Amino acid sequence: MFCVESRIQLFESLFSFLFFFLVTSHILCIAVTVTIYLFIYFTLSLRTLAYSFFL
Repeated sequence: MFCVESRIQLFESLFSFLFFFLVTSHILCIAVTVTIYLFIYFTLSLRTLAYSFFL
């Protein structure tokens, strides 16, 4: 009985760790995507501003 309970605890800790890892990787992926999108948006807006300023 003790063996089964310890195994269940092990599976629970492993599952929680995997869940935490997936959530953190998802958040990191979203943050990287948003950062790249903002960077592209700012460079494009700066480029259009420079074109309008020079023309």
